[in-house]
Amino acid sequence: MKILIKNGRVIDPARNFDEIADVAIAAGRIISVGKPPEGFSGARVIDARGCIVAPGLVDWPCACASRATSTKACWNPRWPRRSRAA
Repeated sequence: MKILIKNGRVIDPARNFDEIADVAIAAGRIISVGKPPEGFSGARVIDARGCIVAPGLVDWPCACASRATSTKACWNPRWPRRSRAA
């Protein structure tokens, strides 16, 4: 499935990248950060305006909640519940 995340504040510390941009994903892999490849059309388009997009980083609340072990060791009830991994 092709996914296009548009208009989010993309932060990629490895590339020292921090700007409003798009992220294109195909077959579960990030194929571009910035401007999507020519002709790329996402089957799903997500408008991330006002959100931070951090490609390649793990969302700890989701990673912890999805594990088969107890989440008490890594869950903090003060973390926002709006946090989701794509």
